[in-house]
Amino acid sequence: MPIVTVRSNLPSASPDFQGKFFEFLKDLLKTPRVIITLEFGKDMTNGGSTNPTILLSLAAVNRLHRDTMPRLHKAIAEFLSTTLNVSLESILIVFSKPACDEVSFAGKPLPEFLARDRDVEFWQD
Repeated sequence: MPIVTVRSNLPSASPDFQGKFFEFLKDLLKTPRVIITLEFGKDMTNGGSTNPTILLSLAAVNRLHRDTMPRLHKAIAEFLSTTLNVSLESILIVFSKPACDEVSFAGKPLPEFLARDRDVEFWQD
């Protein structure tokens, strides 16, 4: 279950941005279980400039692999740049890979949840 947070000093996004972004991430990450938080209108600077800036954080257990991360960085940055009209140089993407025991779902630690869940493919590549 990838968890994605987008922070930006842009005042807002189009009303359909979240739906388009979800569909994009669902296809890119090959799972419909994506949690998205959008935070627009933030006080942000990038190198001392207040020009439009985006900071995207993506955390996922067993979804981020060294060989696929460059492709993911590029695809996400290009989607955000095109959709939100922000230069690629003003988009920072941070991936994190928490350990299984650092994540819970439905109140259950992830390893316990996986042991009982028949639909493990959503959690593992």
